[in-house]
Amino acid sequence: MAISDAQRIINEGNTFTYTATLLDASGAAILLSSISTITLTQFVAGTGTIVNSRDGQNILNANNVTINATSGLLTWLGQPGDSAIVGTNRAPGILEQHYAIFKVAYLAGVSTKYLNHPVELNILQLQKIP
Repeated sequence: MAISDAQRIINEGNTFTYTATLLDASGAAILLSSISTITLTQFVAGTGTIVNSRDGQNILNANNVTINATSGLLTWLGQPGDSAIVGTNRAPGILEQHYAIFKVAYLAGVSTKYLNHPVELNILQLQKIP
């Protein structure tokens, strides 16, 4: 399942694909060779509970995330644990709001620049839906 910017509803326990293009302040693609670090933190809105152990996790072409060498295209292949319902008081058919924060440190000329890319994910509780 591919998720777009307009529709970020994911069924509980599904795999999914999220893509984004990493751009610098001028709108140019950030080259893979310029990235010194990139991490992913995923948490439940309101509680801050970490999802699937993704707490500042290194994702520099690791942990289900790839970055194209020249286009800046980031592709996250979300796993069932990334779309798990964490809250215990969620009724079937209700959304649990998660955030994924991609933090990028990259070299621009002789300076290190930083980019924070937040993504809102809404996980649909499926258990017991008729």
